[in-house]
Amino acid sequence: MGGSAVPSSSAQRVRVEGGPAYYVHGAYEDVGPGTIAAWNPAADDEELTWQHNGMVYDLTAGGLHLASNDLTRIAESVR
Repeated sequence: MGGSAVPSSSAQRVRVEGGPAYYVHGAYEDVGPGTIAAWNPAADDEELTWQHNGMVYDLTAGGLHLASNDLTRIAESVR
């Protein structure tokens, strides 16, 4: 389906309108010059990716303290 590159262990399979979707909580963070960004699962960033009627949707949020059910409700309001 595509989407952002995240550690596979961080992706959770959820459902949007009965179809498969993937939710991720966390973000890569810069840990200094000359280093590789490190995954921080505690970062207040969320992403929900799903497909509907041939379109791929990618909903992201940062700093809003949302959970997977919050993003799912938002996704289900998109028509």
